[in-house]
Amino acid sequence: IWAVLMKRHKMALLMWQHGEEALAKALVGCKLYKAMAHEAAEDDMETEVYEELRAYGKEFENIALEVLDYCYRQDDDQTQQLLTCELQNWSGHTCLSLAVTANHRALLAHPCSQIILADLWMGGLRTRKNTNIKVIMGLLCMPYIFKLEFKSKEELQLMPQTTEEHMELENDDDDKSDSEKNQDGD
Repeated sequence: IWAVLMKRHKMALLMWQHGEEALAKALVGCKLYKAMAHEAAEDDMETEVYEELRAYGKEFENIALEVLDYCYRQDDDQTQQLLTCELQNWSGHTCLSLAVTANHRALLAHPCSQIILADLWMGGLRTRKNTNIKVIMGLLCMPYIFKLEFKSKEELQLMPQTTEEHMELENDDDDKSDSEKNQDGD
């Protein structure tokens, strides 16, 4: 049984290394290994099998966190898009929803995830300096509510929700930069 587990793990790592959506594949691998470890524990299998499956799940958990951290250090805006765009190969899930499904607390605690979650929590409220203090002051002293700043309707509509919307925004940005270059060249 050890040889089979080892071969399958090597195959899982090989499949993770090749192709696209590395973060999503690492999160799914983490979830699958955790589920298999849970089943092994319930079936009263050998403790070694349970521990091995748990260790493999932990390895994929670490891989996912390393990928996220690397991407975040390269470009934080693109990484936020990576976490929030819908993945067609994974039933429309996002990497963030896969992390929740896999109960990957370290990934959810990562600064990039926290920025996204805070933005979702605040909704249309503009998150700048001392937002929490302003909200508390607004609760205590009602006229202070007018000091709160909200995102404009256009800003809220510009926030992409799907992969297609991300691509449209990128194409619009590319078109704008091309037209600016053409104007500079004239």
